Amino acid sequence: MGFFARFRPVLLTVEACRCFAQDPCFEKIKRSFESIGFKWQEELVDKLKTSSNLDRVTSLIMDKAFFLPDRFEILIDARGFRPEDIKCMLTANSLEVSAQKEDRTDNAQKRISLTRQYVLPQNAVPEKGQCCLSSDGMLLVTAPWLR
Repeated sequence: MGFFARFRPVLLTVEACRCFAQDPCFEKIKRSFESIGFKWQEELVDKLKTSSNLDRVTSLIMDKAFFLPDRFEILIDARGFRPEDIKCMLTANSLEVSAQKEDRTDNAQKRISLTRQYVLPQNAVPEKGQCCLSSDGMLLVTAPWLR
């Protein structure tokens, strides 16, 4: 791969997954949370059952980035969006996530959007990036580092 080819954006396909607690797609990031002492099962799975704790719990885990020796993992709050609403553009040194949707009723129209931009601390391999959206609205973007 040439030098400039690494910096061309790659549009990642957003895969629909089961809930965060059950889908194998999220196994590595669950281990990352555990490695920093965050008991995701207690904090997330148990408390997500009650809406009164939802915002507190999601603020603890959402929009978290892990920069590991072999890859990065970023978890984003994308509740309310479907995979087809989300666009993830990855280059060797940056990630841009955007989502938009419109909700229409008989007398109202509501537009909802999400935008996140990240500068990566080292070069990633965009072609090997993965993007998963859990049924409970957690968007995981991950890719290995260039070696």
